[in-house]
Amino acid sequence: MGGYLTLFFQEIDDIKGELATEMGLLALLDKLYDLLKEDEAIVFLIKKNCTLICTRRRGHADRVLKKFTNIGYGTKGSRTLIEAIKSFADNLPDYCYDAIDGDKQALRRTTEHLHKVYGKKIERMRAKGKSPKDIAKVLTRQDEISRYLELGDDDLAEVIDTILIEVPKKPDYFEDLDELAAIGVD
Repeated sequence: MGGYLTLFFQEIDDIKGELATEMGLLALLDKLYDLLKEDEAIVFLIKKNCTLICTRRRGHADRVLKKFTNIGYGTKGSRTLIEAIKSFADNLPDYCYDAIDGDKQALRRTTEHLHKVYGKKIERMRAKGKSPKDIAKVLTRQDEISRYLELGDDDLAEVIDTILIEVPKKPDYFEDLDELAAIGVD
């Protein structure tokens, strides 16, 4: 099963946070994965100070299920999250797990892929005739990511606030690789 970097636009400060235990996180992810339909995915929005667990149906927005305030990237809780993700998505490239653990070069690689994802999203939005206002939102974020990528690894690690990973139930069915920049596909 593959993973993808994805997009997220919801305001997370308004979401109530909880504390996660390793066993609780493993049980949640196992249950979520089993309940996914073939056109759905689990989405991880991993910030420095929290992690959101979401599900997403192909072509639809994320649905936030949990916000854990004791797990973030580059924190003590990052190892717990890595092991939980590996329990059902063990074929992500190592740099994805390294980024979650806070490795600066790995953060650059996940950020480069995120930049590609924004480009693909913009192409799809234009092809579907989306409003310039909606496209501008994504363009603004892509431009911000472009500026980040011009920074050195240390400075980039300071400004990057989110790693987004999506693990579809059925990768071949969920997204066409021409539509989405998959992790590990350069």
